Amino acid sequence: MIQENKKVKIHLFWGGRTKKSLEIYNKHILTALENKTLASFSVAYSQEQKKYVQDLLEDQTAFITNILKKEGVIFICGSLNMQLAVEKVLGNIAMQELNISIEELKEKQQIRTDCY
Repeated sequence: MIQENKKVKIHLFWGGRTKKSLEIYNKHILTALENKTLASFSVAYSQEQKKYVQDLLEDQTAFITNILKKEGVIFICGSLNMQLAVEKVLGNIAMQELNISIEELKEKQQIRTDCY
């Protein structure tokens, strides 16, 4: 998806257990950043840093709020446990900053998921 993107800014928040888990994606991410098909990349390592994707989102509350205000889309891919944790954070941000529920964001298709 990122390599084929030519129209919108994509900001990737990626989580893995260790730095080694990023190795197979690193080349593609660096290329996408160089080609500007990826606007930014944030990473969290759960085993090495005890940091998770939802922590990255909380750290970027103002950024996430701005994306949602501009009717940007947040696409969540990964495990169901991660999805639930991310949706909780996004729901809190949406309610506190925009007075809108995550259910409304899902209905507007601003929050989309592909989780397993």
